[in-house]
Amino acid sequence: MTVLIECVIFGGLAYWLFRDRARAIVDLISTKFQEVYNGWEARGKLHQKKDKTSKDKYTSEAQTRAKNKLDSKKPTGLNCDSCGPSNRGSLVRVLPTTKPLDILQVDGVIPRNGGLLNTYMPRFWQTLNIYVHKHVYVYDSVLKDERIQEVYETAARQALGDSEVSMDTPVFMELLEKQKTRAAKILTSLRCTFSCFILRLSFFVMSYVWLKLFSNVTLHPDHIKLLQKADSTNLPLIFLPLHRSHLDYIIITYILGNYNMKSPMVAAGENLKMPFFGSLLRGLGAFFIKRRMDQVNGKRDVLYRAVLHTYMIHSLRAGHHFEFFLEGTRTRSGKPCMPKGGLLSVFLDAYMDCTIEDALLVPVSINYDRIVDGNFTSEQLGQPKKMETFFTAVTSIWKLFSSHYGSMRIDINQPFSLSEMVNTFQNKNSPVTATSNIPSKKLLRATPSTASLYGTDVVVEEHRQLVNSIARHVIYDCSCSTAIMSTNAVSFLLLNVFRKGVQLEDLTTAFDHLRENLIASNKSLGFNGPSIEVIEKAIKILGPDLISVSTKSEGEFIAPVTVLPNVLELSYYGNALLPHYVLEAVIVKSFNSLQRKSETNQVSHKALMETTRTLCDILQYEFIFTKYCQDLDDVIMSTIDSLISQKILFQVGTRFVTFRTTVFLR
Repeated sequence: MTVLIECVIFGGLAYWLFRDRARAIVDLISTKFQEVYNGWEARGKLHQKKDKTSKDKYTSEAQTRAKNKLDSKKPTGLNCDSCGPSNRGSLVRVLPTTKPLDILQVDGVIPRNGGLLNTYMPRFWQTLNIYVHKHVYVYDSVLKDERIQEVYETAARQALGDSEVSMDTPVFMELLEKQKTRAAKILTSLRCTFSCFILRLSFFVMSYVWLKLFSNVTLHPDHIKLLQKADSTNLPLIFLPLHRSHLDYIIITYILGNYNMKSPMVAAGENLKMPFFGSLLRGLGAFFIKRRMDQVNGKRDVLYRAVLHTYMIHSLRAGHHFEFFLEGTRTRSGKPCMPKGGLLSVFLDAYMDCTIEDALLVPVSINYDRIVDGNFTSEQLGQPKKMETFFTAVTSIWKLFSSHYGSMRIDINQPFSLSEMVNTFQNKNSPVTATSNIPSKKLLRATPSTASLYGTDVVVEEHRQLVNSIARHVIYDCSCSTAIMSTNAVSFLLLNVFRKGVQLEDLTTAFDHLRENLIASNKSLGFNGPSIEVIEKAIKILGPDLISVSTKSEGEFIAPVTVLPNVLELSYYGNALLPHYVLEAVIVKSFNSLQRKSETNQVSHKALMETTRTLCDILQYEFIFTKYCQDLDDVIMSTIDSLISQKILFQVGTRFVTFRTTVFLR
């Protein structure tokens, strides 16, 4: 009965989607004929209120240079020299400078030898050509594993509450059989069931869904070359994306299938195991994990942990790729969350006990002009999270197709070797080097997450620190490579520079300066074209609930909506720039606090360093300032040099002074 209901719902959704798509094609053709006939293109709301002369007045030289050009910078996200020198050297040569690719344009993705099918049904031809690998199932081997057999006895004694009871007693034997039955149920509940049919059907449907939701979905072709190079090593690839949306589960699988690479097994929360949607995700490679692994507080569920751990180990041994989210949940604030190392510890264990020769960790950043999941303002106001249900999911999907969400950008960092990361950590913490610069290193050693798969009573401290260091390294790399979208930049400026509102001309000037600053810092941008057009597009995407637009005698006046809960949603998008500017902000804040106490208006180098270190220590659970392979003092000094080069700080001997208060106003 459940299968029948799922088929009916899926068929209805497909009918509605493609019927609407057909109408859209007819409308598009009609519109194009009208454009040719009339010789002009309709403009947006803001364009209707000003003529081309006014628009040209706002267009600076920087905008003109950027007009109709994509971001052709060399991609970011290469391994650091200390943690992945061999990977960096072997993979960097495949990185020529090319423009980002829009994967919605099938011409750049599908093979061109499809004949009439490729010409008239390109997306169907694309679906036929996706790579579908043969999935190796490990169900039987997991239940027969020696580790699981040993845990049966431990779990039975735990349930009995008496570790001295003989195994020959009828009561113990009955409990032992119950544990075996429960282990089979646990494995059946969490395992993935790759389906070629579901994979191909989902690819076909999603190729239209992306078109309906987004203007473009871009990634760098060089990032694909990096992945293909890594995939050719036959090592397991562990994809570690930052988590912003439920679409994150699907997009990596979609990309890999289009470029003839194996789809990963994706760790998903058990809350997504709903009728129809759970089966769909499971067929795409999802395996479901409890958010709360222990049934009783203070009492570890050794059987569940053992089954999950063994299932992942056997899947690794079978050659499967993996994808999971180090943050554990979607970010509610817009900035990266602190990592949880439970699942990462499994791959480290597999390497340590030689189950796998090595693994390649692949940091991934996914950003959106606007997230499709709605907003998290209710949770930020203290209300409990509403659990996903079948009906809420259907309602959300229905609302989903009534809006447009701008652009999606995927940035894939260079894969790095797990073995090299482990060796770097061990060398850095060896007795020979551990005595150098201890004060700075102490700041980088945050308390690891206690959400370990084993539980903190089993894992040794060095192992926990290693997992935590690698996890923080990945989150840091992801945040550095995350592309800044137009909505991020506009929200950031309105909330931090123009909170009371600003004329469109002044906002455009500030946007230019911010844009130049980000490009100079080698930051990827998820937008292109003249700044005034980018701003107008961002305002339209965010909508009047977040940004108000009014007409005054001086021109267009733009202001953020600063009432609750709207301002929380707007800050979500602006917070994407926080990791980029956080250390600069800490240094300037430290400088200002010291300058107020100084009679000469100058601050000593020593005092600035000490105060900055103290603030970094206080904020270490909110932001990741450095990777574990970096020294905090060196990074602070490098950032101070950057502030001096920007003429925000001025050096007078061994002391500093400043005259600039706002970076983006000149």
